[in-house]
Amino acid sequence: SAVDAGFFDILFGGKDGLGSGPASRHFEQGSGNGSIGSAAPETGDRMGASLAAGTTAAGEPWILVGAPGEALGSLTKAGGAFYVHGDTSISINQDSSNVPGAAEANDAFG
Repeated sequence: SAVDAGFFDILFGGKDGLGSGPASRHFEQGSGNGSIGSAAPETGDRMGASLAAGTTAAGEPWILVGAPGEALGSLTKAGGAFYVHGDTSISINQDSSNVPGAAEANDAFG
């Protein structure tokens, strides 16, 4: 496995506390579906180094997971993030629509 590629787990809770909700979920690049499943784990990606979470207007949970060491083509450590909502994961970076700035080497976005 790639050193410091990163991963993250989601542990769900319920009215009786942590672990009383749905089964936990494990995410790592190259495993599963969506953008996370199609991404290659690379040394130093550091997926999971930063997290933000919330709920949609409909009350559904989402999480944004940073991968600040992610390379974008020849741009080393440009960085990226994965938006996870239900079974969907979407990759975003500074070259994505509606994201300010432009991807550059060593930006460490995410």
